[in-house]
Amino acid sequence: YASKEEEEDIESTNSDSMFSENTRLLKGTDLYLNQWHAMLLKKFLYTFRKKFLFLLQNLLPIFFVIITILISRNSSTFRQLPAIKISLAQYPRTFTVLETTSNIAPGSLEQRIAAEYKTIVNSYGGNHQLQLTGESNFTKYILDLGETEQVRINSRYVAAATVSDSKITAWLNNQPLHTAPLTVNLVHNAMAKVLIGPEASITVYNAPLPYSLETKLAQLNAGTNVGTQLATNVGFCMCFVSAFYILFLIKERETRSKLLQFVGGVRVWTFWLSQMLWDMATFAITALIVVITLACFQEEGFAYFSDLIRYYFLLIMFGFSVLPFTYLLSFLFSEPATGFSRASTINIFAGVALFIVVVIMSYDIFDTKDVADGLQWFFRIFPHFSLAMGWNNLYVNWATRNTCNSEVLQLLPDALRCRLLPKCCTTIPYFAYAEPGILLEIVYLAATTVVFFLIIIFREYGIIDELIYMIRKRAFKPPPPPE
Repeated sequence: YASKEEEEDIESTNSDSMFSENTRLLKGTDLYLNQWHAMLLKKFLYTFRKKFLFLLQNLLPIFFVIITILISRNSSTFRQLPAIKISLAQYPRTFTVLETTSNIAPGSLEQRIAAEYKTIVNSYGGNHQLQLTGESNFTKYILDLGETEQVRINSRYVAAATVSDSKITAWLNNQPLHTAPLTVNLVHNAMAKVLIGPEASITVYNAPLPYSLETKLAQLNAGTNVGTQLATNVGFCMCFVSAFYILFLIKERETRSKLLQFVGGVRVWTFWLSQMLWDMATFAITALIVVITLACFQEEGFAYFSDLIRYYFLLIMFGFSVLPFTYLLSFLFSEPATGFSRASTINIFAGVALFIVVVIMSYDIFDTKDVADGLQWFFRIFPHFSLAMGWNNLYVNWATRNTCNSEVLQLLPDALRCRLLPKCCTTIPYFAYAEPGILLEIVYLAATTVVFFLIIIFREYGIIDELIYMIRKRAFKPPPPPE
């Protein structure tokens, strides 16, 4: 008879032989594809189980885009200003002077116009009073008044009239604004009510002049347009969206799940490329949602497919760069929550904050444009800065083209147009090297994608640790041997 231990060994041997008969050892391409399948399935299950996190990742950009557009519409740099209604009510307190000459016959047309003039002025209330010159003429009355109340005359005496038997004179004070149409309209309304009827009324509006082309072009670099606001807020939003991808990496490393995968034979390239492929697919959905949200508002510069596809391409290039950057940050933290908060902070200060600094330094009043241009060469290594700067340049380029393509400029000869508006002399392509082209941002995003990813691979293979060890070994010389 066999002992109990011998029976267990026999049973285990039989089980192992049965398992070996039903399995096949994968090699070559089959093994490589199986690892890819396992890595992508791992990421799919994580995304499926963290549906709220994925939903938040896509709702956050929608919120930021909507808020930005609504705010920009209420505080737009080039919003259409309303026309001003010209009346005494524009001013907080006024005095209107009326002179009637002594040669006006009672009941005459002139006398009725003067009476109607009084009625119109008195209808504005107690803050708007009518003063009669009495026996003095208007010139002597106002000069005598000026000897004692010069300041009040400039601020409160805005209109006056002289009614005689042969003519009516409307007087104005050219110190306050809009007094010329005001004083003439008071006389016209008095005449209309007498000649046409008491229901007659004339209302005068002063419509603002349209913005000049020089003003529009100058304001594009002022940082108050919708393009700059969207660049700032979308970049700020992406600081948090990109930080979401750090949570899984830290948790996988700290639970030793990543170590088990490498021990099980997963290649380093397979692990990180599959990670980036899935994350890039989810980020592409987020970028598409941003573009669709912009299209829904039909804001100028973000309304047509040709415009939106450029912003989508910029977001995709940003995604390729920011994911390896986030993977590198994950090595610095051991807690997912801490990693998320600190990665978000790093993204904000290394991206959006630097973008705001460059925009402010580019203002003409500071005369630091050359310094700002020099700083951009270094700041572009941060993906969030390149995203914000590229977004802003795309809008500035579109707005410049839109302004320079106005019908007025098209009527001018090329030489005259270039002399009047140098920015309209040449059309810079959207993907040009010179500002406001975004070729430089695209090149930086592509280059940092490769550099960041290679740093990750070198670190996994221990090359970076080896280099650090060699540098330290050369820096610290061993002590001399004892004599």
